[in-house]
Amino acid sequence: MAEIFSKLLTRVDIESPKLVVPTRALRHFMGILEGGHFMNLQVMDWVEQIWNFKLYTRPNGPYRKPVLTKGWAQFVRAKDLREGDELIFSVNGDGYRIVVLRRPHRFNIIMDVNELEPFIVPDYPAAPIHELDLFV
Repeated sequence: MAEIFSKLLTRVDIESPKLVVPTRALRHFMGILEGGHFMNLQVMDWVEQIWNFKLYTRPNGPYRKPVLTKGWAQFVRAKDLREGDELIFSVNGDGYRIVVLRRPHRFNIIMDVNELEPFIVPDYPAAPIHELDLFV
């Protein structure tokens, strides 16, 4: 299976009805390269469900700016995609595949040291302290 592109999803990717695709990925979509500016894609996800997307580029100008349009917002809602998820778009002999990896990526930042009170740090034996005299 050859990876076409991967992307860490941003808040904009999740909230927008389209997904910006890296321009370097266009070489994998022959319909675009043959002079067209859009193509319909059937893509299989990790549970073998088929999703219909439209890959669109600007019809004129030097910058193609590819985006997935039709079907993207529905996919985001159905899969409950979140900011920080990694999307991997690939191709093999059977067609296009899409996989989303969810890694722990949410952090709670403690702004007040008083919030630390409920947390107890266990007592560990202190490591030996080695002093270096750098100005000898």
